[in-house]
Amino acid sequence: WTVTTTSSDTTCEECSEAQVECMGYYNSSTGLYDDPDDKCIYLDGCISYEDYVSSSTVVTDDDPGKTKTNCSVVTRSDEYCMPCPTGSVCETRTIYPVEPVANYGYWRLDVPRYKYDKSKNAYSYNDASDGLCDDREDRSSCYSVLPCEPEEACEGDNTCLKGYTGDRCALCCDVGNRGEGPADNPDCWRDDGSAIEYYRLNGECIPCPDNPWILIAMAVGALFCAISAGYILKKYQVSMGILSIGVDYFQVLALFGSTKVTWPDSVEAIYTYLSAFNFDLGLTAPECAFTIAYKNKWYLMVSVPLVIAFGFLVFDIYKTAFKYFAKHKHGKALATHRHLMIGMALYIFYFIYLNLLQLTLDIFNCSAIVSADGVTDYGEGGEGYMTSEPTEVCYVEGETQHELIAPASILFCLYGLGYPFIFASVLFQRDNRRLAKEDQLIRAQQLPDDRENNPNAYEFRKRYGKLYYQFKPEYYYWGLVILARKFMFAWCELMLRTNATFQLCAVLLVMFVAYVAQVRCKPFMSTAEFDKVCIQYVDKIAQLDAEKARKIKTAHHAGRHKNKIATTISRKDRLKKITREEAYEAAQGVLWNWNNVEATLLMCCVLVCTFGIMFNAEYVDPGTVAYEALGGMVLATIILSMVYYTIVVWSEVVVKIAPSLSFSCCSLKGAKGKDKMRKLKSMKQNLVDNEGFGNDIGGDDIVFDSNPMAGGIQMNPMASAAQVDRDSVQGILTVEEQTELQESNKALIEEVKRLKKDMQTMAAAQPVAKGKVVKVKKGNFKTGQAFGGAKSEPARDFLDPDDEGEI
Repeated sequence: WTVTTTSSDTTCEECSEAQVECMGYYNSSTGLYDDPDDKCIYLDGCISYEDYVSSSTVVTDDDPGKTKTNCSVVTRSDEYCMPCPTGSVCETRTIYPVEPVANYGYWRLDVPRYKYDKSKNAYSYNDASDGLCDDREDRSSCYSVLPCEPEEACEGDNTCLKGYTGDRCALCCDVGNRGEGPADNPDCWRDDGSAIEYYRLNGECIPCPDNPWILIAMAVGALFCAISAGYILKKYQVSMGILSIGVDYFQVLALFGSTKVTWPDSVEAIYTYLSAFNFDLGLTAPECAFTIAYKNKWYLMVSVPLVIAFGFLVFDIYKTAFKYFAKHKHGKALATHRHLMIGMALYIFYFIYLNLLQLTLDIFNCSAIVSADGVTDYGEGGEGYMTSEPTEVCYVEGETQHELIAPASILFCLYGLGYPFIFASVLFQRDNRRLAKEDQLIRAQQLPDDRENNPNAYEFRKRYGKLYYQFKPEYYYWGLVILARKFMFAWCELMLRTNATFQLCAVLLVMFVAYVAQVRCKPFMSTAEFDKVCIQYVDKIAQLDAEKARKIKTAHHAGRHKNKIATTISRKDRLKKITREEAYEAAQGVLWNWNNVEATLLMCCVLVCTFGIMFNAEYVDPGTVAYEALGGMVLATIILSMVYYTIVVWSEVVVKIAPSLSFSCCSLKGAKGKDKMRKLKSMKQNLVDNEGFGNDIGGDDIVFDSNPMAGGIQMNPMASAAQVDRDSVQGILTVEEQTELQESNKALIEEVKRLKKDMQTMAAAQPVAKGKVVKVKKGNFKTGQAFGGAKSEPARDFLDPDDEGEI
């Protein structure tokens, strides 16, 4: 660390009297002067003796006759010069001792020669010194210049950027590290005595919110809002498939914020806000509100699923007790609510799966800290440091990371592998596979969600329907594909974090494969594709209808069926009247199709990932034209994708809840929409009149409920885009509506013919079954005046004495 005299600087000045006097006060154990007047600390040390130069010592002496002298005065023992370490600078051409000063991005660490061993109650040699003090036998500590993580945390000369503190500036100025005042930690306090509060997010220290408790309150409020939104969507029978597509997209965008890419500040802010869709409790910044160690915070976040499971358990106990004591139910009736509880639990876990993967894998994410100059710090154990917490060394017994390896391994098997295993074991079981496909066919027909219309898979839908509800019958397993995609994202985001370019290339590969698979398979079944699915599986639907009709007939004869039944009109012939060209054109020609939405958002992820790779190019530096242009393209991609998705959600979800909020261009609302609705009602009335309805049957006498499979008017513009029959009602009725009206009217005419004959023989008006396809009032049905008065066969197989009042 000191300067050796050379031919260009050969003279060591003689020691002054004051320096000679101070030599008597020098303490070799402390390296300080023990003079009573404290004068020696202001003098340069001096040792006056002739240096012995061994054969292995290199001392430059170009001029003959010049004395080879080492003017070291750091200790009382001679020290020869050493090169200034990489990452530091040493003042040149000085005789007095020179100590290295850390550069930007580096920290000069004092490594003690000996450390205290608690087990032996004594000092022992410090292995961490790694031979640094071998040539400095009289020093108590030696220097090691190490890179900082992140690099900008160290400003040079062992000073930290605002918000950072500790050795290597590896800590943030949170409540636990700032101390009680400036005397405890001046890095975390301003000159006016106010605290500087920062917390760690994505490996960097960012300012704490003004009121950290507000974030925690907002998180709790968001939870209740999500529960309320789920209840409303369930009440209005709105499919949440489009919502899960958006959540998956926002989760992927949030992952880009944790990469080592110099994104523009505006893009970084978007990534931070989108992290809320990962359900990361770290966003609430608990370090800003109270003292919490990394280990305790990790346990808190990974225990979220266990807390949710405990909540479901408490609710189950309450519900079971209520049924038993209040409603006096027994046996299986006590457990009917558990199907829905299991389904909700599996659905919630789907959204938090990615965050749990990150938390469990984060413990194994260790790497050495490498500077731009190639200086590498492998840490005490030689395995580096935790990427998410640079203060924690890896695989050193007794350290935090080493203590968390076992619980992280268990939770990774439970969360990361256990959930996909449950997913696969449920759907790939033979009977469950059949039930999932059958349930999706029932969903495609838009039949009511009850046991009568879904006799085989009703309970299966309640329990496992959220695993496959948004996919076509043949792609019931596609949720596993999405989970695999999330798993790869988490692995790339954590295990490849040290090299941003390679990391983004790996993510780009995953995204591209996902995009190709999506475009190739088109697995989602949006409301716009229900008719297409029905056409594809028309024979299977007819088979299910026949089976259901047999069960209904058996139940009627047994006198047991008293519940609501949707009358089944033969769909096989009706569906064949809708051409495949019309259905495919309607399903594929509009961007509101869920498959097109998913493909568009995946392509946006591919573009953002590509822009991230370009940001890491050598010639793209912050402030340059290329940097600003790339930032603009990233912002445009993200914002346009969000606008597009918002419009889709509005037309798919909001309009069904509040039809008055629909866009005039997207539904049958507005001035033109109202006129079209009036024409539609008029046309339907004309069709009814043309089929032979008599005036003796008033509007209250017969109420016919159209089969929901025909769809009616859909709020989603995709569903209202089907071609109309140009030969009949061009521009007013869709093909589905025409077919529905024609077949419904024919079926009703036949039913009324059968009923008229039966009414002549019945002593009193027979009631109607709760399905309410045809409702007959007592004494208001006149024989021979409706539908031409033709006679029909008795309706003994349709009417039952136990079903009085309804048909």
